[in-house]
Amino acid sequence: LELVPEARDAVGNKNISVGFAVKDGPRATLLINGGRAELREGIDKCSIKLYFSSCKKFNDMIDGKGNPLPVSGFWHLGFLLGGFTKLTDLLSAYLRPSAEALAEEYRCRGCDAQSFESVEAGVRAIVAEGKASATPIVALGSLYMYGEVKNALTKVLAE
Repeated sequence: LELVPEARDAVGNKNISVGFAVKDGPRATLLINGGRAELREGIDKCSIKLYFSSCKKFNDMIDGKGNPLPVSGFWHLGFLLGGFTKLTDLLSAYLRPSAEALAEEYRCRGCDAQSFESVEAGVRAIVAEGKASATPIVALGSLYMYGEVKNALTKVLAE
């Protein structure tokens, strides 16, 4: 909350704690107090307790695709539907940024970065640029993305 003004604005001066319990999984409490947030293990003494029947259900809530099951603290539903929802939306934006948001972050740090609508479109553009300038190709991402880049590169070079 200290580093992200939108997050601080979403919760205001709330003093609230949200407990997360995943069936056969982790249990933690998000403490929000005085513009600061802290995550602690366990769900003792929380204002609101949310139950999830699986890790997938928890991830769906973070992705904005599902709703938790409140098991206590029903009088705080306004916070869940307001400030807390804004926090989870911000969390998703930081944990799963768009390609353009990542490219902008690299540009802000002095790198020449571009984003494309697909891996193949990016590979096509960089191969064309590389052929014209004899520039090496560099792709950043996960091992999963590496496979996509390799397949697209094989396809583009075969054409």
